[in-house]
Amino acid sequence: MKKFSVLFLLLILALTGCSGSSYETVNAEKAKELVDSGKIDGILDVRTPEEYQAGHIEGAIMIPLQVIESQMAKLGKDKTYLVYCRSGNRSQQASEILSQNGFKHIYNMSDGYSEW
Repeated sequence: MKKFSVLFLLLILALTGCSGSSYETVNAEKAKELVDSGKIDGILDVRTPEEYQAGHIEGAIMIPLQVIESQMAKLGKDKTYLVYCRSGNRSQQASEILSQNGFKHIYNMSDGYSEW
């Protein structure tokens, strides 16, 4: 029984270490606080160009989700970014992609632009 417990604990630790992401999900209220406090170096809008032109957060850089992998070389991996979309789905995907590629300071706005 003791061996089983130890193996189970090791398995849990291994899975936890592999599944960790280096981004944090925040709601729109917390995102505004982060932006207002100067803790965000850049705001990434991962919506379509049409959505961006219809309205966006002031100062946001448009990098649609479909091209984020080809455009992320233009971003500093040491910078802190807020990522948003319309409802939070695409921003979560973009945050995953960025964190898997070495970006360590990512905030995913779960509520999306509709709640800004």
